[in-house]
Amino acid sequence: MFMVKQQPRISSQRLLLRPFEHSDITTVAYLANDREIADNTLNIPYPYGQEDARIWLELLSQLAQCGDSYSWAITLRDDQRLIGAISLTSLGHQQAETGYWIGQAYRRQGYCSEALQALLSTAASTYRLQTVSAVHLRSNPASGHVMRRAGMHHVAEERRPDSQGNSVPVDIYRITLPQASSLA
Repeated sequence: MFMVKQQPRISSQRLLLRPFEHSDITTVAYLANDREIADNTLNIPYPYGQEDARIWLELLSQLAQCGDSYSWAITLRDDQRLIGAISLTSLGHQQAETGYWIGQAYRRQGYCSEALQALLSTAASTYRLQTVSAVHLRSNPASGHVMRRAGMHHVAEERRPDSQGNSVPVDIYRITLPQASSLA
């Protein structure tokens, strides 16, 4: 667990990562109702409707209250338009796993890389994490590219269940974060 008094907002050059709000349900449902997202993530089913988004946002709130996981809406800084999601989930012992997705209209513009880099900086400074890992489906090499751009290194291959219960091959990446004293 990694508790904070209030989940921070994280900003980068083009993005603002903020906690999700109830008013995000419609946009989350619209963006996540995408066969490509379902095919390239382990946990997002297709089709994906407003009830799925409502349940997911309630789960995010409960996980954050427990200090087990924090998720952020990835929004464009200039107009606060919601374009995706990114999270940190505690693995214990100052370690966490991150995951992310971006809506179709916002892909291939560097938003995932920018969001991940901003999140990793916060993971070190605010949450005092030592390592962060990430997993991508082997069939989604673009996500591995995002991880490498953020300084993560490939550490393992394994099989995990996807949202349909199928065992699929994944690649695991990890980064050792700078210690808090070296961030000052």
